[in-house]
Amino acid sequence: MERKRIKIRGPFKVPGRKVYHVEIDRKRRSLKTTDITKAKSLVETMKAMAKTKNREQRKEEKNGIKFAKFMEQYLDWAEKAQPTKTFKANRLALRKLNFICKDLALNQITAFHLDQMVAQELSNGLKVGSINCYIRHSKSVLGQAVKWKFMDGNPFQYCKQQRAEERPPKALDKENIDLLFETIDDCYDLLVTRAYLITGRSRSELVSLKWSDVDFKKGRYYITRTKTHLSKWYPLGSGFRVVLESLGPEKDGYVFWRQYHPDTITHKVKKYLVKAGLGKHSLHHLRHSFARLYLEAGGKLRVLQDLLGHAQYSTTEVYASIGEQHLTDEIERVTI
Repeated sequence: MERKRIKIRGPFKVPGRKVYHVEIDRKRRSLKTTDITKAKSLVETMKAMAKTKNREQRKEEKNGIKFAKFMEQYLDWAEKAQPTKTFKANRLALRKLNFICKDLALNQITAFHLDQMVAQELSNGLKVGSINCYIRHSKSVLGQAVKWKFMDGNPFQYCKQQRAEERPPKALDKENIDLLFETIDDCYDLLVTRAYLITGRSRSELVSLKWSDVDFKKGRYYITRTKTHLSKWYPLGSGFRVVLESLGPEKDGYVFWRQYHPDTITHKVKKYLVKAGLGKHSLHHLRHSFARLYLEAGGKLRVLQDLLGHAQYSTTEVYASIGEQHLTDEIERVTI
């Protein structure tokens, strides 16, 4: 976008006023001095600053705005316009890019700079899944720059994510689940753990569940997602109904009334897993365990996609190997 050059005229006297004035882009301002020498000095300083600013504007028109300036503008907008989770992920990706691109104009950024960021994070020992998250959000952020016409095109458009080593998701078997339950000595914590296992919900989905989201008459509960088209009703099931009836029901407020922060419940469940000798597992593996139990009972992957709330079927396909895990366990029954 073409910007007008800053024009300064003065100093000069205004009829009826004792002090000298200056005109900046046709707007008259007082210099607040009656000394002509001081007035001239002030105007020269203003002209020097305007010359520098005009030079920066010409450079900006040629190469685009500085990455640091865009980052500031983007974060100010995103904090108001985006869901908190999305905003934080975009902010983190921008901070990672800022180490590489802070002295560059937007139109000077290429795919090479994203590759530099990826190489740096790999050398720091960061997991591929986290790096791929940075790649996705970096693409999204610069896509917004294109939308705002700060750039002609997205330099990260064709950058691919890192190939991760494919491993089957970790899941508890029935024996380990029983062992975990025997270890939990707090009734409330036991109900929370059962809720995650019996529903397969992610940690934030149950932490934020309210009684107003539960419909006992129709046997269902509502999960709100940051992407509204993924928010929907899910069947209660007898197991989850027992958990909810043990906790309430109440008319209002959060279902899990201790209102653990997501990180807090993660650490609490981890403590019980370690105590049960299952330290290699985590809270998220309870979601995998739900998928394993469902598939071992003869469930279908397409239905599992709906139960877990996956937007893409490819996400659910990783659980296919979990359904076959029991074959590995069963073959060990045959010994010679």
